[in-house]
Amino acid sequence: MNLFKLVITNIKNYGISQTFILVIFEIIYSFNLQYNKHIFFDESKSDKYSFAKKNKVYNSPYCPTPIYFLKIISSFLKNFDLKKFTFIDFGSGAGRTLFFFKKYFKNFYGIDFNKTYEKYYKKKEFVLCDLRKKNDFKFLKKSNIFFILFFFDPFEQNLVEKIVSKFQDKKYIIVLINYRKLANKYGKKLFNKEFINKNRNIRIYSNFNFKKL
Repeated sequence: MNLFKLVITNIKNYGISQTFILVIFEIIYSFNLQYNKHIFFDESKSDKYSFAKKNKVYNSPYCPTPIYFLKIISSFLKNFDLKKFTFIDFGSGAGRTLFFFKKYFKNFYGIDFNKTYEKYYKKKEFVLCDLRKKNDFKFLKKSNIFFILFFFDPFEQNLVEKIVSKFQDKKYIIVLINYRKLANKYGKKLFNKEFINKNRNIRIYSNFNFKKL
């Protein structure tokens, strides 16, 4: 996707003012070499629209989570004692989200089925895993009782819900970008930001009362 098409698509989805803010943050952070390495688009492992529509499953192309979105999310998450949580980015790609948030957490992991992204992580940060085949997460769940589960539209919502259900015995915060609303059984909605295209949104849920944490 060329830059012009990307800007037009973002304006349709987020509006002119929000797209302007989004672009400004990307320009500012592009001067930081640590963030610059995450700025690329990769659809080598993604599914074609026709396949996704027919099978109702998909793997999204890699596109880094916009810095603007990460800023919005971090502003909210600062309400929590984040050092208590383990942060997991599902479908983490080249790891921009993990790199942005890692300073807040003692334990953090990026999970992806594409091994080529492993080079962007330090040792033990990257977990190579096909979440459609294995998602019990026993090796991660042993480490903590508090988790932040992050999803920037890497795959279909049904898989997201299957993954979240594996953490029902833990206390978690779910961060969803560009998904439908979750059923109440998965947690209470704490934060909601919708853009012009209602399918473009940021939603945060929790299955516990964080005020008592």
